[in-house]
Amino acid sequence: MNKHDSLMIIKSKAKQDEVGSSIAHKKKSYLLEFILAICIALFVAIAMRIFLVQAFRIPTGSMKDTLMIGDFLLVNKFVYGLQTPNRLPYTSIEIPHFRLPGLKEPERGEVIVFGFPLNEQLDYIKRCIALGGQTVELKDGWAYVDNQIEGQITKIRSNANDDELRTRQSFDLFRVKTQQGDEYVIRQMTHFKTAWDDFGPLRIPKKGQIIRFPLENEDEWRLYKDLIETREHHTFARRPDGKVLIDGNVTDSYIVEQDYLFVLGDNRDDSSDSRDWGFLPRKNVLGKALLIYFSIDTDKPIAGLLSGIRWSRIGTLIR
Repeated sequence: MNKHDSLMIIKSKAKQDEVGSSIAHKKKSYLLEFILAICIALFVAIAMRIFLVQAFRIPTGSMKDTLMIGDFLLVNKFVYGLQTPNRLPYTSIEIPHFRLPGLKEPERGEVIVFGFPLNEQLDYIKRCIALGGQTVELKDGWAYVDNQIEGQITKIRSNANDDELRTRQSFDLFRVKTQQGDEYVIRQMTHFKTAWDDFGPLRIPKKGQIIRFPLENEDEWRLYKDLIETREHHTFARRPDGKVLIDGNVTDSYIVEQDYLFVLGDNRDDSSDSRDWGFLPRKNVLGKALLIYFSIDTDKPIAGLLSGIRWSRIGTLIR
């Protein structure tokens, strides 16, 4: 092999190495672009979940028949004001957070998602029945706001059987049409009375409101005590002589520090709501329920997965 042939072989090998290097560089570039695209998609998805729209699954029957177990919802988090997380994900570690002004405030009759006051890492969903400053009372299971029944009530179904295996109670369905023109459906068990059918009356607190002691009924004492202790973090004691001590000082009044709402489940006889755990702080409200994007009957066996899909509920707007 002469000198010229040796140089040709060396040049050919160098060119092959250059081509191989170029291919490897392109592969690396494609991989980096793919990883970057995935990161951007994740960032956008997380940002949308935090600030705009969040998916939510219904785990219990407290909002039947408006919402069923196995419904999957989209929740508008923008309408009431964007809120950044107040805790590190999957921990109880609190971090600084803020809320931007919303397009509107929650209104009576709207279905809202919120952080459960007793454990804000849990998301709950209920219907807003009364706002701060209004008076709420329940009589025979019907809600009255400022002495007016919640709406025009029409029975649309009687003595129906519950499809949920654990309940085994027949129920009636009623359509409620409010003075504002909104409509929703509530359920009550047939010929069955609960301890929550009669409740109040009590005034829903709002920021700056002065609570005067003594209060009028035991529901007020229970819920206002809970508000002062667990929502606004003061000590509260009620002496046998009727005197009230807040932070160790005898007082005949208390000034509310936050705004609150009163919420109920549409399944009035089977719902843990404001009658039980108290007033909902406005700051806990995360968004307004929009629509059902998927629904499946969780009582159906896995083998009948497709037959368990509730096709008629998909795309339903939540009212």
